[in-house]
Amino acid sequence: MIRLNGKKAGEILDIVKEMRDYGWKQGIDFDFAFHNSHWDAMTGGEESFTNFTFHNEKLATMFILKWASNV
Repeated sequence: MIRLNGKKAGEILDIVKEMRDYGWKQGIDFDFAFHNSHWDAMTGGEESFTNFTFHNEKLATMFILKWASNV
């Protein structure tokens, strides 16, 4: 699983669109779950994050090099 922190929903959707343009199929090649930022009075704020899961190591490596290399 690869976690991208602090990206807004629109940015994530742009990444997913680009992945689909490459021919990657959601549910077959990858899955993702976006978690919006929120505030909790006990723990403070948590920034948004998205978890990407890959079913193919090669695609995971390509993803890291293209979209997560600054993580």
